[in-house]
Amino acid sequence: FWGVIKTVLFFCFLIALAGFSAIATIHYIFATSHVEVPDLRGKSTDYASDLLTEQHLRLRLVEQQLDNTIPADHILSQDPAPGSMVKKNHTIRIVTSKGSETTFIPNVVGKPWQQARQLLQQQKFRSGNVAYAHSGDIPVNAVIAQTPLPDSLANAGDVVDLLISRGPYPNIMVMPDLVEQPLAYALEVMKNMGL
Repeated sequence: FWGVIKTVLFFCFLIALAGFSAIATIHYIFATSHVEVPDLRGKSTDYASDLLTEQHLRLRLVEQQLDNTIPADHILSQDPAPGSMVKKNHTIRIVTSKGSETTFIPNVVGKPWQQARQLLQQQKFRSGNVAYAHSGDIPVNAVIAQTPLPDSLANAGDVVDLLISRGPYPNIMVMPDLVEQPLAYALEVMKNMGL
């Protein structure tokens, strides 16, 4: 009788051990077949590709977008989100930055100041510092010069500084001292000065 009980207990022990081993093996396989998705945002695509390869994940570019804050070829967003648990060999979809939009700075020299500002805004530039100077060639309130120079390649949103005309210098002359001079002499001097 004791021999039968020992045999039954031994088989129960073996069955329990086999069941525990099976559960532990399944749990281990499940745990090692899933990985946590790393945070790729702001990273370069080369770095992200190497990191995902180490974790047995794949990378797929879905879209590129213009962005003024993230450099070109760096990741803007990802799916699945960072911290998600996914199976190995899962594909992580990313959206990368094209960087800032680059365009040529328009030529606003000679244009009225308000029109120049509107043209810069239409081309996605901002008017920066404004300085004034006299000019005999450029009308009042028109642009004499700009920095950066016209047709320079720049990022959208960059600042363009303007130099605005105040018109020609006013005609200023030094009045001669005519006190106690004869009237004929004073009249001749005034005539010669265009007064």
